[in-house]
Amino acid sequence: MRIVPAGVHALRPLLLAPTLLAAALWPGIAAAQPAPDEPVRCATAAPNYRFLRHAEDWQSLRDSACRSDAWDAWKHIALGASGDPRLALGGDARLVLINARYLSFGNEGGDNHNVLLQRYHAHASLRVSGELRLFAELKSNLQNGREPGPIGTDVDRLDVHQAFVDLGSESTALLRIGRQEFVYGSGRLIFPRNGPNVRGNFDAVRATTRVADWRADAFVFRPVAIDPGRFDDNMVRDQTYWGIYATGPHPWVAPTLLDLYYIGAKRDTARLQQGAASELRHTVGARLFGRVEAWDHDDELSLQWGRFGAAAVRAWAVASETGYTWHGLERHPRASLRINLASGDRDPRDPALQTFHSLFPRGGAVDEGFNVSPANIAHLRAALTFDLSPAAQTTFAANSTWRTSRRDGVYGPGGGLIRAAAGSAARHVGDSINVYLLWTIDRHASVDLGLGYFWSGRFIAESGSRRNMAYVTPTFYYRF
Repeated sequence: MRIVPAGVHALRPLLLAPTLLAAALWPGIAAAQPAPDEPVRCATAAPNYRFLRHAEDWQSLRDSACRSDAWDAWKHIALGASGDPRLALGGDARLVLINARYLSFGNEGGDNHNVLLQRYHAHASLRVSGELRLFAELKSNLQNGREPGPIGTDVDRLDVHQAFVDLGSESTALLRIGRQEFVYGSGRLIFPRNGPNVRGNFDAVRATTRVADWRADAFVFRPVAIDPGRFDDNMVRDQTYWGIYATGPHPWVAPTLLDLYYIGAKRDTARLQQGAASELRHTVGARLFGRVEAWDHDDELSLQWGRFGAAAVRAWAVASETGYTWHGLERHPRASLRINLASGDRDPRDPALQTFHSLFPRGGAVDEGFNVSPANIAHLRAALTFDLSPAAQTTFAANSTWRTSRRDGVYGPGGGLIRAAAGSAARHVGDSINVYLLWTIDRHASVDLGLGYFWSGRFIAESGSRRNMAYVTPTFYYRF
C-alpha cells in the first residue's frame, strides 16, 4: 500500500540510502554471524524487558542452563536443530486506577473517580534466519467508570498493534516494513503514545544502518487511528511523515553524544488558533546528551519551516534538562532542572504561522497527567529524585507553565487546541506539584503511584472557566 504522498516521491531514495551506504563501506560485515553451535555464556543477570518489546534480546537463553525464570522457556523456543528458526513469546498487562478532577482544564469532564483502564498485549517474534524476522503483537484496551463516557484513547477492544518484517541485521543494515513502534531521541518529537490507555503505533517503512559508532534511520510513516471495535484500526491517510535521524559520537562534542535529524510532515488539515488549513512542515534539529561524572544533561534545538495554507511557517523549540547525582550518598539523590520553550503564533490575523508542532511527543510539557503540549509553552521544572530502597524510588517535582505568545492558545499533546486565547493577554497558565513513587517488585511486576495538583493561572481564569486539576493514579505493570 502506498503511503508516500505525491509531493515527497523524491524522498524515496532516503529509505535505501542507509542500506546502500552500509553495503558499500562494510561489504563483509553482514556475513559475520555467530555459528549456530557457538557456546553462549550465561549472563550474570537475566535479560531485561524493554519499553519497546520487539527490541528485547533473548539469545542467551537458548541454553536451558541459563534460564532462571518460569517464563524464560517461552523466550527461546527452538524450531530447528541448528537454533534457527526460533520463536519468542511474551506480553504485558497494565492496570491504571484514575481518581482525577478536571483534567485538560475540564475538557475531559468533571470528576473521574475510580476509572479503571486495562491494557493487555501479547506478542510473538519468529526469527527465521539471521537475516529474516517476523514480529506480531495483539492488543486489547478496556475501560470502566469514565464519566460521561470513554475518551478516544481509552478503548480498542482487540486489534493488531504491531506486525512487521525485518530484512537484514540489526548490527549492520536493516529494513523494517509494517505496523510498528519506534522512539527517537528523548521522545520529544517521535514517541509511541504511552500515558493514555491505547498505546501509539505507526504504519511505516524504516531503513537502519550502523557504521562505526553511528546509527542512521531513514523512514516514512503514517500514524494509526484508534477504532474501538475489533481489527478495525487503519492508518491516518491524511497525515504523512518522513525523515532521517542519526545518532553517534563526534570529537567536537565528546564525551557528549549527538543526534541530528530532519523530519517532514504533511497534514491535509491542521487545526490551530490560527484556523484550519493544509500544512507542509519541515523540522531540523540537534540534540546533545550525555553524562560526565555526577552531571547529566539533555539539550535540544528544533527549527521548523513550511506552509500553512498559503502562508509561511516559522517556528522553533528549545529543551534542556540538567541533573546532578550524589552517588556517594546512600539514597543516590538526583536534583534536576528542566526548561522547555516553544514558539506560538504572534498574531492570528496575520496568515504567517509561528506555532510549533510537537509531532508525537512523549507526554505533556508538564507531565502526562496534565496533558499539555509543548506548543506555545514556556515550562520550568525543578525535581528531586532519590531511592527509598534498592527496589523503590520517588520523585518530587514543582512546575510553572506560561504561554510563549499572548496571542496563541494552549494545545494538547496530539496537537489539538484545548484552550483558545479568547482575548486574554495573560501568560501564566498555572503551577503544579507532582509526586511519583516507583516500586519494582521483581523483573516482571512493578507498581507506580502518581499524585499531582495544578493551580490554574490567570490565563485559564480569563479564557474560560477556572479549573484547578488534581489526580491520583496507581498503576500496576506485569511483563512476561
